[in-house]
Amino acid sequence: MLPTIAAQVLSLVNDDNADATALANLVRRDQSLAANVLRVANSASYCSSAEITSLTQAVARLGFDMLAQTALAASVGQNVFRVEGQHKRVRRMWHTSLAAAAFANLLALTQPRGVEGAFLSGLLHGIGKPIVLRLAVAEAKRRKWRDVDLDAIIEEHHRAVSLAVVSRWDLPSPIADPRGFADRLGGSARCASGG
Repeated sequence: MLPTIAAQVLSLVNDDNADATALANLVRRDQSLAANVLRVANSASYCSSAEITSLTQAVARLGFDMLAQTALAASVGQNVFRVEGQHKRVRRMWHTSLAAAAFANLLALTQPRGVEGAFLSGLLHGIGKPIVLRLAVAEAKRRKWRDVDLDAIIEEHHRAVSLAVVSRWDLPSPIADPRGFADRLGGSARCASGG
């Protein structure tokens, strides 16, 4: 399940009647998300000498699209990329997803019209990996299996799970269709991602 606040933020961002105050009020309900939004709004990326201390100002500075990206990234990072006893492996997965998101965003900037949802498409391309890992670890523990090749299980099932997750979360099609995203960017995205 997509974490509730992230789902509500995505829904509100796509509402033509949404405004910065409504989004700020929603973000305020999740302390961790609020802290992330303020951190991003005050980051060097926005090159402002005036520090943002209000969520309404932060939403206005970031814009709706960046707010949606920040909300989804924060929620996914905290809720999906957590598997008991697999901290190092999951941290590598998270860093890979963040790198893919940053790379997709850079590639999108090279396109004449940009590519909507580039960051989130990159971030979510491997969302199935920690989910498959969590299920495999739980099943191995339940069945008392000792020698389990978790990497092989992840590799075999993560693509199907990733597609099922983004479909279930009802994300906008540019984000939910990583293959279409790669096609919109051209061959460079497929070469860079190895697929």
